Amino acid sequence: MRATVIGLLLLGLVLGACSGDLPRDRTIKGELETTSLAEIDAVEAVAVAPFPGRAPAPAIEDALQTSLERRRVAVIESAPLILHYVYAGTPTNIDDPDLGVGLAGGVGSSGHGDIGIGIELPLFGLFERDRSVPGTAFDLQLSLESRDGDPLWRGWAHGLARAMAPAAIARALVPLLLERLGRNTDRRGFLR
Repeated sequence: MRATVIGLLLLGLVLGACSGDLPRDRTIKGELETTSLAEIDAVEAVAVAPFPGRAPAPAIEDALQTSLERRRVAVIESAPLILHYVYAGTPTNIDDPDLGVGLAGGVGSSGHGDIGIGIELPLFGLFERDRSVPGTAFDLQLSLESRDGDPLWRGWAHGLARAMAPAAIARALVPLLLERLGRNTDRRGFLR
């Protein structure tokens, strides 16, 4: 009996590790790309502002300022370079990778301990439950420009996040993009 229980637990762990679109221990999955459009010397100071015609987003600006300061880049309104940003987030549903593996235990009225293991597997579409959870489809774009409006560098990230506020998404994405400031990065996937 003990070997059967252990075998079922191991099966559940293996199946759970092999499933899903967005791993359970991760909250964000997406793609990013950066493009250097001109030679950029060491960036020492930038102004941070939304793209022209866009409303300011304090949560995004805070994430940018924190990440820039960690890279020893001063955020100064009169800096010779401007880092423009735009963020869009849309509520959506994302697939839940949980296979429905569960372990339960309890003590019955007779004083005997009961243990139960349940594994939910979709069989030919029968007995399937809705496997979606609330999420956010996001798009973050950054553009480093001169005061004359000459583009120097662009970076973007888009993808899906479990239900999160824009500030939390920005805190996860901004460092990924800014560590590539001034460099080209081919499109690549990421998990956070």
